[in-house]
Amino acid sequence: MGEMDRQTAMMVKQVLIKKTNLFLEEVENLIKDSKEGGKGVGKELRNIGRRQFQDIMNGMSEKASSVEEIYLFIGYQEAKDMEVEFNKKGWSKSCGNKHTVAENIVDTLKEVISNVWAAVQEEVQKRESNTIEEGVAREIRINIAEKFMGYLYWKATVVQKKG
Repeated sequence: MGEMDRQTAMMVKQVLIKKTNLFLEEVENLIKDSKEGGKGVGKELRNIGRRQFQDIMNGMSEKASSVEEIYLFIGYQEAKDMEVEFNKKGWSKSCGNKHTVAENIVDTLKEVISNVWAAVQEEVQKRESNTIEEGVAREIRINIAEKFMGYLYWKATVVQKKG
């Protein structure tokens, strides 16, 4: 896996800062009721324990070597939740848009990564060395996912506390 140089790390940090509103808007859209144009995940977040979000966050920063592994881990959480017919925690519950909580989170995460990755590539094209090796690209995508999931974790904590 490639090592991210200082210039690339600074550029990625600047892009992430510029895209903060996108992250926050997408988290709000996930939470917002489907009747209001959102995906309706908010109500179900109350049933997902903070520990489960922490497991995802820990898995991303310590173990994930690609965003596909993050999607797989969220799918795993959904599958585990489906096993318990009468005690579903929320991952496998349907939201107002007929998708599960897990599906909505993965779909939104994919959209955010695509949007922010495009902005990163735009910045890379402005540089003298206008390529990013694949190992560094994977690391950047994981950084994007971590940022989004961090905001979602914060929002889920607020939703859970408000009950």
